[in-house]
Amino acid sequence: MEMIQKRQSSRWHTKAPIIITDNPDGCYHGASVVNISSEGMYFETDQAFAPESELWIKLILSLPETSGSQAYNDFHAHVKHCRPIGSNGHKFGIGVQYTRALRMVRCDLCNCKVYHEQAHKVEDMIHMCSDCYIRLENLPDDQIRASIEDYLMCNII
Repeated sequence: MEMIQKRQSSRWHTKAPIIITDNPDGCYHGASVVNISSEGMYFETDQAFAPESELWIKLILSLPETSGSQAYNDFHAHVKHCRPIGSNGHKFGIGVQYTRALRMVRCDLCNCKVYHEQAHKVEDMIHMCSDCYIRLENLPDDQIRASIEDYLMCNII
């Protein structure tokens, strides 16, 4: 009997480490990718997630040119299926479909990484994390705030 392929894109079989969470401010869990495509991925982990759960996924990539360095590709996805695998039922196979790739930017004041969607924009060019943005907005002197914004603009342009 011939299997009908329902996938829209090719899958690449790999064993890449990822970390996942259902709360971007919460705890991440380790997992291992089994296959990946441009539309989604299938991975194995010891944490179960309900179908249609939102997940934030960080694909960990080793950078060969800088020994020990790692880069992350971040994705937002919805769980399509979660099934127990193995004989003990403590491991799960999870298939997800990406909703979007998450772009990271650096805060122009403290240089920390922040998701583009969560960054605060000042003067349409300056990206700030929430902490720096709140500190800047709470400065008692408008002239000091304007000076900091001007300084940051000069570093970007």
